[in-house]
Amino acid sequence: MRVKFVCFGFIMTPLTLKTSLNIGTTTLKKLKPYLNLNMLDHKKNILELIAELERQGFSKTVDSNNDYSTEADLYYRYIGDNRYIVFNHYNKNSKYDLQGFDCRISTYNSENEIGKKEAIQIEGVLRSFQVKRDWNLIAGLLISSDEL
Repeated sequence: MRVKFVCFGFIMTPLTLKTSLNIGTTTLKKLKPYLNLNMLDHKKNILELIAELERQGFSKTVDSNNDYSTEADLYYRYIGDNRYIVFNHYNKNSKYDLQGFDCRISTYNSENEIGKKEAIQIEGVLRSFQVKRDWNLIAGLLISSDEL
């Protein structure tokens, strides 16, 4: 089995990781359990975010228009003025360490256009969204949308 690591957003084999970080083989062997743990944490983070989006009442569709990424699952919620918070689950059919979510605030004429037509406007993008790190950035928008 070939072990791969993600380092600075790039997938690396142990040899390229060793070379790019300028570390010895002994150090790499010591790091391996922690790197594998990080991959398991990443899978847990992906599953936690999906569960949180479902708890928060996000709807789900598929990006058949490839506006976000090819056949990605899109989780979205209306926040007012034809604006939606849209989470793009990229690489959903790949190994968990390659998956992730980008979050956008997108404008559409109607909910039916999400995943089928290009957004009229995109106000902001949070790449590689993580619940623990980034949820507070959108929480205020969700609270105000509950009043709609």
